Amino acid sequence: TNDPDRDPDYIPSDKGLFQLIMGLGIIPFRYNWLALTRFNQNKSMRDTYMPTLLFFLIVWGTLLALSLNGYATEVIFFCLLPLVIANTLLLTFFDYIPHYPHKSQDVHQATRIYPSRLLNLLLFGQNYHLIHHMYPKLPWYQYKSVYERIEPYLKQRNAAIDYIDKGEKLFSSENGNVLPAGVDFMHWNIRVKQTRTLNKDAIEIEFELPQGWLDYQPGQYLTVSKWLSGKHYTRCYSLCASPAHRQLKIAVKRIPNGVMSSYLNDQVKPGDQLSVKGPFGDFIYPCKENVPSDHQLILIAAGSGITPILAIAEYALQNKPNVQVDLIYANKNVASIMFLEQLQNLQAQFPYRLTITWVLEQGSDLLPAYQGRVDQDILKFVLNTSSTPSYVYICGPEPMKNTVLKQLDDIGVQKHQVFVEEFVAKTIQPIGALHNVDISLSDGQQHCLQVAGNQTVLDVAQQQGIDLPHACGTGLCGSCKFRVNQGTSKAFSAPGISDMEIAMGYTLACQCKPMQSMTLVEFD
Repeated sequence: TNDPDRDPDYIPSDKGLFQLIMGLGIIPFRYNWLALTRFNQNKSMRDTYMPTLLFFLIVWGTLLALSLNGYATEVIFFCLLPLVIANTLLLTFFDYIPHYPHKSQDVHQATRIYPSRLLNLLLFGQNYHLIHHMYPKLPWYQYKSVYERIEPYLKQRNAAIDYIDKGEKLFSSENGNVLPAGVDFMHWNIRVKQTRTLNKDAIEIEFELPQGWLDYQPGQYLTVSKWLSGKHYTRCYSLCASPAHRQLKIAVKRIPNGVMSSYLNDQVKPGDQLSVKGPFGDFIYPCKENVPSDHQLILIAAGSGITPILAIAEYALQNKPNVQVDLIYANKNVASIMFLEQLQNLQAQFPYRLTITWVLEQGSDLLPAYQGRVDQDILKFVLNTSSTPSYVYICGPEPMKNTVLKQLDDIGVQKHQVFVEEFVAKTIQPIGALHNVDISLSDGQQHCLQVAGNQTVLDVAQQQGIDLPHACGTGLCGSCKFRVNQGTSKAFSAPGISDMEIAMGYTLACQCKPMQSMTLVEFD
């Protein structure tokens, strides 16, 4: 709902009156066009192709035959004109008004509720349209009674409820288009405010929140979703600015053959809309409340790993006056460095508190740097510059992280002082009996996996090169949601899926550990 790429009923809320009317008028045609093109691999769409095609052939064939036989005026005034009027009224009251302002994709804010006995009769329950999204099989005449039963639950989750019977104005509830103060999570359709090239293979993207502010912690990330080349992609990108800047920014490095990263680098422009969810992640600073006020913060990054590290560095320098920050940043060469000018400006702004050690595989006269890779000598030198407790944050390619962790262990740095950002799932070997897991994807693909009780479905799929929908892989974002048609798995709890959804028979592929044979169908 409200995803411009996946919701055929989507209408931008910032359009003028004429564009709004035109948008309402073309929704039925847009829906059928998308069914035949973008969603042509969706099983539920494919299953209705023939009856839908037959219906259109009969209806439009009959109208055409009548028009050709002298009844064109009757067809216009008794068929086409009433159709246009009916569509406009239906889509206004059943679609546009309930979904306004069309920004949030969270189930509790994606539509509005207008409690009213009169509207309930006039609109056939669509003034409680949010209930339909929560319980799709519920008939319209039960929306009101269900709403009254769960009203406290909806209020607790900031649902957009306009009490117009009590004198409130239409669209008076801001929960659908304003992020409440201090909110720590969103799932919104938001626009790109501006972009900035960082190097030939990386770009910074700043988002434009409609109103309000997202309260995130330095080091966290967002998921960005987009429909590209006939497939829906969701990827994780770290926030690269301190929350104090009040700017929602991510940095994206181009990955060879990466569909999403190539799109964001080459095609995204200001004004484009993306589905954004988050923030996620526990790679955060400060790591805990009892961290001493004066400590040494060692940040180790390679390549695009600088993205969350930059946000952490900025936050520490601007908000922790007694913290010494030492950044070790490794790259192939000077041209591949992301945020070079910004890091140099930060060092100039905090000359006594920020030290940057540049490490380049290919040396250069343009920047004083160690040539080679991060080694034990560099780590020893940085660690010996301070007598205060050290906290180490690492983000970068897997080989670099493994090497640095071993070197830190050899030096004697305690594990509780080291924090690593993990974007790649580690291979887990099966223990015990294997269970057959049959998977049906929305594009028609069928897969059968053998999964042990200590493995997740996503673990095994990735090991076998099977691309299941996912993003964070940790149960936070809910991108890998599946419906369980058969079988059971070990109990789990994760922010990306509610207890109610689990009770209704849904699971997350990244958390699902089978206890017997299972059948999973992609949640679409």
